[in-house]
Amino acid sequence: MSDIELSDAERRLRDLLRIWTALFAAGTLSFAMQPDRATGSLGLIPGTALEQSSERFWNALSVSLMATLTALCGIAASDVRRHRSLILPVLVSKAVSSGMFLLRFGQQPRRVPYLAGALCDGSILAVTLRHYRAAAGH
Repeated sequence: MSDIELSDAERRLRDLLRIWTALFAAGTLSFAMQPDRATGSLGLIPGTALEQSSERFWNALSVSLMATLTALCGIAASDVRRHRSLILPVLVSKAVSSGMFLLRFGQQPRRVPYLAGALCDGSILAVTLRHYRAAAGH
């Protein structure tokens, strides 16, 4: 679909999805190649740090999720009208992760990295949802 056929809101949504595609792809590679980097970086935030673990079970799932988000955003960006529904699983993922981060923070209030996760994923959710809704009325 050419740029001329897209509304301004659809172009903004497409551009946002392209950004998410690149960031989720980078996250996929980072999580896969350096599984301790994210939790290590979160240890720089004031408050009680997350415990380091040599267990990689959950890392396999996070890499899988990041790869799936990359694919969903990439395909949706290729034609925001035809593949608009692929944005919904991205929104679900970010809503669930934000909620789970807030739940974990509520259970362990001094673990500020959970709050940071909620703010990060909640921001992705809010920005994507705003662009998704704005493009709905093309």
